[in-house]
Order: sequence, then structure tokens, then C-alpha cells
Amino acid sequence: MSKPKILFIDLETLPNKVLNFSLWQDSTPYVAVEKERTIICGCYKWLGQKKVHTISISQYTSFDDDVYDDYMVCQDLMKVILEADVVVYHNGKKFDRRFWNTRLLINGMDPMPKLIDVDTLKVARKHFYFNSNRLNDICETLGLGNKLATGGMSLWKRIACPTSYDDQLKATYKMEEYCAQDIVLLEKLYVFLRPWMDNHPNLNLITGDADACPSCGKKHTLKTNPSWAYGSTLRYQRYRCEKSKGGCGAWSKARVSDKSVKTNFTGNA
Repeated sequence: MSKPKILFIDLETLPNKVLNFSLWQDSTPYVAVEKERTIICGCYKWLGQKKVHTISISQYTSFDDDVYDDYMVCQDLMKVILEADVVVYHNGKKFDRRFWNTRLLINGMDPMPKLIDVDTLKVARKHFYFNSNRLNDICETLGLGNKLATGGMSLWKRIACPTSYDDQLKATYKMEEYCAQDIVLLEKLYVFLRPWMDNHPNLNLITGDADACPSCGKKHTLKTNPSWAYGSTLRYQRYRCEKSKGGCGAWSKARVSDKSVKTNFTGNA
């Protein structure tokens, strides 16, 4: 049996550099884009481990280099993602994953394989009605903590349009801290929401343990009362992972139906 490698990841990006005559212009033509937005850094953490890791332009660039060159960042992030069994992010399906694919394509890299992923934003929207589904707002509501303050757009400007290498480096380090805190919050939120995820990847297929909880992989599942989950023509034994014994509290059901009962009818004719 192998322990599932669940990866929490978040990207921070530089803005486009744009030539513009007016702050009130409704739209900017593509020809005015001087520099395409790129990745500043990616922070990641493995479930159950304490350390948050960072892959950043600060590790590869100097003041004389093009800060918009994220080739090495993309290359090293790809190596990490390829190790993961499950990738977790917040708003990753709409932004991070698509932006990541764009940077791989522009940098002339091969595509990633299809990821088994969890997007906590989609979970929040599907099962709850928070006033705001932003990572910071949900975590504050649930008492899980807050994001770090960035001081506004000036932090991005200090990286993209530096006045000195030292200040650029300080601003980049600040951005890395900001991203790392997002990872800490993301892991807390994932663990908090996991029992509610009715489509969580089945970890039994990774661990090889068919009798463990499919959501967290712990062997603390009990038959419940009421004990059945019903389909239109079949019923299945229902289980719950015991929180009191270190489980996650998620519900699950047997893969094979109960053969002791059956029906000859279904629905309305």
C-alpha cells in the first residue's frame, strides 16, 4: 500500500506590461502589450508535512535578467506536480491550471497529463452559500486564519519595474511569503471541507486498501444507522469515517449493492 501524495499549490503572477495613452480607455489592443504576464512564484506543500516550499524567479534571475522569464520556474514546478496523486487549489480550474498551461505552451514545453484535482472554490460554491467565496473570506468565516497583506499593486510594480535589485528582491520575497500563507490556508480549508466533498478522488485506488475511507485513506469507517444509501433499484451499505478516531468524517457507501432485497419496478410509467 502507498500513501497518497496530495499536493497543495498556488501561483502568483506578474501583470502585463502595457503601453496606454489613457487611464480611462475601455480596452487595450493586444499590440499595446509590451510584456505578457508570467509566473512570479509557485508555493506548494504536501498534506501531512509541515514545510511550505517555494519555486520563484528569485532563485534564477538577477537584476540584469528579464524578470518576466519564467521558463525555469515552469520547468521545476512541472517536476513537482508530476509527483502528485491529487492536486488541490482554490479557483485552480478557472485560473491556475489554465494559466499554467498557457505558460507551458508559450515556453515551448510539453503538456501535463490529466490531473486528479480538487478545487475548493468549486466545493464551496456547490455545497454552501458563503457571502464571499474568496479564500481569505471563507477562511476568516471559518476561523482558519487570514491572508497576508500585500500593500496593494505597488508590490507587483516593485517586482516588474524595479528601482534597484535589492528592492526587487525584497518585494519578491514578500510575494513568496504571501503565496506561502495562501498554501497554509488552503490546506486548512481542504481538511475542513473534505467531509462535504461528494466527488472527492477515491484514495483507495492510490493506497490499494479497499477497506479504508475513500476520502482520507484512514481505516476508521463504521456502518451507520440509517445504514443504507438508495439508488433507483438497488441499495448499498453506508459507512462513515470516524472523526473521534482521527478520521475525516466523510460518508461513503459500499461498491457492491445489497443482494438481500430487490425490486421489479422503477419510476413512474
